[in-house]
Amino acid sequence: MSNETSPTPQPNTNDTWSKIENIVSIMGKWSWVLILIEILVSLAGVAYAFSLISMYGSLFWQYAGLYAFELIWFFIAIIIDLVIIVAYVIRVFAKKCGEKDWNFLVNDVFVFGSVRIPKMVFWWIILAIFTNFYGSLLGLIPTILIIFLGPEKVQWKKE
Repeated sequence: MSNETSPTPQPNTNDTWSKIENIVSIMGKWSWVLILIEILVSLAGVAYAFSLISMYGSLFWQYAGLYAFELIWFFIAIIIDLVIIVAYVIRVFAKKCGEKDWNFLVNDVFVFGSVRIPKMVFWWIILAIFTNFYGSLLGLIPTILIIFLGPEKVQWKKE
């Protein structure tokens, strides 16, 4: 896996983009808020579950081994979500959407062999896996619109 930002994409002339560009920019700029809300809801659920464990301790552990795994999974997912939104979504994706720097978002890629995958696609898929999906919708929608309707054409193959 390597980073690449070199190929210059051909502009995509699309009237639809000019109509939705401001909406995509706003959605991308504030996409981290919905994930943060999802994280807070998950954190409240985990805290509530741990309070039940402290109240019903031995009874809980006797009947709910799988539930304990689910709590651990939620806690791990919360940490992963926080790292991704701080390291990528707020610092890169939201900032570039606010600036309407679509060229950067399309060309900031991971290269796997001969396939170029925009980092925004990669990170939003990871967030969709580790959130309850609705947390990542506000970022997935602009990502999809940038890829298919945006002013810059995505180069999926390394040349």
